[in-house]
Amino acid sequence: MKFVKNRKIYLISGAGRSGSTLLTVILDNHQDSIAVGELINYISNGIFNDEYCSCKKNVSQCFFWQKVKAKWDERRILDLEEYNRVQRAVTKNKGTLSLIRNLINPSPKFKNYIEDTKSLYNAIFETSGKSIIIDSSKPAQRILVLRKCGISFSVLHLTRRFSLVLNSNKKSFKKDLKAGLEKDMNPQKTSYVAMTWILNNILVWLFSLGGERIRIRYENIIRNLTQEINKVISKDVNFQEKLKNRGPFSSNHIVAGNRIRMKDELYVANDVQDKKLLNLTAKDKIMSKILDLY
Repeated sequence: MKFVKNRKIYLISGAGRSGSTLLTVILDNHQDSIAVGELINYISNGIFNDEYCSCKKNVSQCFFWQKVKAKWDERRILDLEEYNRVQRAVTKNKGTLSLIRNLINPSPKFKNYIEDTKSLYNAIFETSGKSIIIDSSKPAQRILVLRKCGISFSVLHLTRRFSLVLNSNKKSFKKDLKAGLEKDMNPQKTSYVAMTWILNNILVWLFSLGGERIRIRYENIIRNLTQEINKVISKDVNFQEKLKNRGPFSSNHIVAGNRIRMKDELYVANDVQDKKLLNLTAKDKIMSKILDLY
């Protein structure tokens, strides 16, 4: 399956808790774009678990995703369970070697997975009528998958100071599907957060070599919203007005991601949150000072 010219995907990639949902919601307000959230979780969260779309309906009841799935069902080669298994196997850090082997010598299932991934993106383009898809599937391995698909795309390498990422990972939340919380979220170990933050950012940089990579800093989104977002996407009058006023931003059909996707209206704060780092120990703060130099 081939892609129509003048269609493009912006892939938001990087470490978790870096503000990808905020960036996704903002870009969803551009006249040419449709934001879909973490598309790699569309099957598990949206189809299998039938969780909430940002339109406030369950995915199975959302008219947009109903149309996307109907088109995709007509063209898909693998069944949903098999597609999901292959995707999970090649988009996790521990599956990187398996992904590279398949890129060099693709198995029949991997070839079908690539064709089905292209079909899914095309179904979204056709249903939305937009020329840009905002996909916030963060794992760096997704970059290699899109390259194999032959898709026109740009990597939006979203980074956030480690201290803020760690502070966010130390919070806990209870599952609340209507609020956009798909599962209980427990505080993470500092060593695990540091390892994944370093590894994910390195892999995004490495896998995007030779392609179009735009580095977006979360802190710059907060401090210089218009300037930072205009690095990414073409200008349109209404969108520029929203950027100038720092909102209101709203999301249409985002599946999976931070709970802020469920807000009716979103305004971007004037200052970086969690400056006091109340969830961090003294040792955490020392490590954060070192990694924040990145």
